[in-house]
Formats: sequence, C-alpha cells, structure tokens
Amino acid sequence: MNVKMNVEMTAFKNVFRIENAWTNQDYHAILALMEFEDDLVGLSAADLKEMCLMSLADLEAEDAAIIVLKHLFKADLEAGDLTEGKIIQVAHQMPEGNSWEDYPDPLKHRDFFNAYGLLREAFNGRFAKPTGVLINLKLSAKQKSAFDIFAINPKPTLVRLLSCGLDEHAILNRLYDEQILGKTFPEAQGMIWDLKWLEQSDTTREVQILSSALWFADLAEQFEGTTHQDEV
Repeated sequence: MNVKMNVEMTAFKNVFRIENAWTNQDYHAILALMEFEDDLVGLSAADLKEMCLMSLADLEAEDAAIIVLKHLFKADLEAGDLTEGKIIQVAHQMPEGNSWEDYPDPLKHRDFFNAYGLLREAFNGRFAKPTGVLINLKLSAKQKSAFDIFAINPKPTLVRLLSCGLDEHAILNRLYDEQILGKTFPEAQGMIWDLKWLEQSDTTREVQILSSALWFADLAEQFEGTTHQDEV
C-alpha cells in the first residue's frame, strides 16, 4: 500500500566523523593484528587510541588500510564473502579514493566512512575526507495511521520516501529505481546509518537520519512523496 506524505527539512549539516565509532575493543583488535597485544596492559583509553594511531602511522598508508579493513570485515573474511586479495585491492585504492561512496555494496559504506576517519587521523589528512550528512526531517500525513508504515523495518520505507525529494537523475534514483518501486530494498539498510525518531503528533513525525552525502546531499528542503513497506 502506498502512503503519501509531505516532507520538510528542518536541519542539515555535513559530518566528517561519527562519534564513538571506535571503541577500546576496536583499538585492541587492530593492535593485535599488528602484533602489539602484549604491550597493552594498563593503558588508559586515551593512550590505547594514541598507540593505535601511532602504530598505524608507522606503516605505509596502504598497509595500514589493509589492517583496518581486515578488522572491520573480519566476519566477511571468515565467511568467505570477502577475500584477502579483495581487501588488499581496495586498500590500495583508499588513499586517493572515496571508498565510503564508491564501494559497490552500500551495506559496507558506513564501515568505510569510519575507516577513513581513523586513517585520516593517523596519517594527518593523507586519506580523503569522508563526508556524511545529518538531517532532521518533519513528516506530515493526513491520518495518524499513515505512520504505521514505519513500524517495522523503517529504513527502506524512509529511503523510498526521500527518493521523491531527489532529482530523477540522482544516483539513488538511477541505480535503485527497481528497489524503490519494488517489493524489497535490502540496500537501504546501508543508506541510512542511524535513524532516530524525535517529536511526534497525530499528523506529524520528526526524524533524524545520518547518512552519506552520496545519497542525500541534494535532498530538497520541502517536497511531497509516496512510499511503501518492504514485503515480509
């Protein structure tokens, strides 16, 4: 069932890093890949991060990228969904490339965004500056029941709605027109990284999304759109 809504952008800003994207466990794991796990006892959180950054910076940029990607995609490597050769290939493209946008699978874009943030910090800007967007939106509908469409698996439903606020030649509409119109849109999970519902009334919902500038940098400030849920 298609639902019609009005969308108004109430706030927009570019973001270049995601807060708390990296944990102490991440730093431990990355240092372990560089065989430093025996030197970490008693380190404070700040010292642990600093040691991770310094250890990465001691490597060639491409080799540091390999280490970070092996950590981020450990499960994919173990499952055979990614090969070490593919990791090496992508890592060698990263210093001059935009893998957080260019990698074919959108489900990996957030991980690449975070990888660039860490590597850029370690190498004093040698890596490209990743750009995301933090957008607040006000959704309006004639009936309260219209918002039930977001109750389960809201990301595909919201991406379909936001596609109506983009030019027909926008990357989202050109590459994913079948998913936008179709029954399932699994790639949408990688297009909206974070989704937070804010204030609500009977006829409005306010939502904040974190995403890549690739998809929504040119989103219209106000538009009318239609959307539907993924089929279960």
